[in-house]
Amino acid sequence: MLFLSRNTRLGGSLNIAALVKDKRVEDVPSLVHYFEAQLRKLNVQLRLNQEFDITEARRVKPDAVISAVGGKAVIPDIAGINQSNVITGEALMRRAMPFINLLGPDAVIQLSRLWLPLGRRVLIIGGQLHGAQLAAFLVKRGRRITMVDESDRLGEGISIVYKQRLLDWLEGRGSALYKQTRVTQISGKRATLQGEDGKETVVDFDTAIVVLPTVPNPELAELLRKEVGEVHSIGDSLEPRLILGAIASGAKVGNSI
Repeated sequence: MLFLSRNTRLGGSLNIAALVKDKRVEDVPSLVHYFEAQLRKLNVQLRLNQEFDITEARRVKPDAVISAVGGKAVIPDIAGINQSNVITGEALMRRAMPFINLLGPDAVIQLSRLWLPLGRRVLIIGGQLHGAQLAAFLVKRGRRITMVDESDRLGEGISIVYKQRLLDWLEGRGSALYKQTRVTQISGKRATLQGEDGKETVVDFDTAIVVLPTVPNPELAELLRKEVGEVHSIGDSLEPRLILGAIASGAKVGNSI
């Protein structure tokens, strides 16, 4: 079996999750270490820092390919969304990955308490699982948070026994949480928010981060089907899901091959 990853460290987006999540709540680094150890015990051939594409598929000629490239980021249609001080969660991950690859998530967690490439006031567009967890991570590092979501489900995806406690904790530390609200315009360091009732609010920020749920990312799998007889997608590339769901989808496909 051959395992290819474009990163120099195994784990992919789990390393970002390890950076953002509190280890006392969910010890993601240990999960990554476990799977890495299992791969090595099973003598899986690992090729890190190598992209898999149609050219590589033609060279290797695999019997089957499993695509686990993650989901595709959603960019909302907002005037001013392309400003340099507005980034996506995916772009933030790209900024962090070189440091994670070099030092590992545990070291980067400690370093992030001293420095982050973000302003002091952060607007988070998307307030469900990933947005709420990112908000908590940033509050612990001295950032002032405004979090906005169009739905009425702030913290959706977080365990029910932990969600409300997290939202209350964020508000208790000065975070402004808006539900059923959308960002209609961004200009410089100001964003215009509009509630369900049409009322507008203007908020100031230094950095805005788009953290909306991803959508399936089937492009690589569809391309590979022209060259490989058996192609499967798992994890967020098939359907956005939580960590356990992604693991389950991988196990299901692995057992079917």
